[in-house]
Amino acid sequence: MNRQTALLEPEASRHVTASITQDPTTVSAGVEIPSDMKAASAARRFAAAKLDEWGCTELEDDALLICSELATNAVVHGRTKPEGHNEHIRLDLTWRPGNALIIQVEDNSTAQPTPSNSAPSAESGRGLGLVASLADQWSFWLNRDGRGKRVWACLRPQ
Repeated sequence: MNRQTALLEPEASRHVTASITQDPTTVSAGVEIPSDMKAASAARRFAAAKLDEWGCTELEDDALLICSELATNAVVHGRTKPEGHNEHIRLDLTWRPGNALIIQVEDNSTAQPTPSNSAPSAESGRGLGLVASLADQWSFWLNRDGRGKRVWACLRPQ
């Protein structure tokens, strides 16, 4: 599947997600997940259950990979508390049937997510590159309260 991916500026990204979430056919669900090494697995399980419930099977493989990568990035790069202290990330899914699936992961860091140029043999560092290659659009915004950010990706049915 060849997708044209766009990284949007943070303010433009709020407009894209808002236009989808305001449609009356839109369904949404979210969950808080402990920010630990099990977060990616928990994100995949939650997403798989919701996508199945909503009949959104066409996007499931790409969506589960994106959920996993964004959750992993949130755990690895988005923690602000020392190891051993409770911290959570949030996964939100929004499906507008026939139009788009928005995947959002919120963490506590205000650091800008940036895809790296990792070597193919590297064991890490390719997560956002995968997200960019699978998503039709992706971006982030800082939370208005100054605590954390949301990274989101949009998948559209072909």
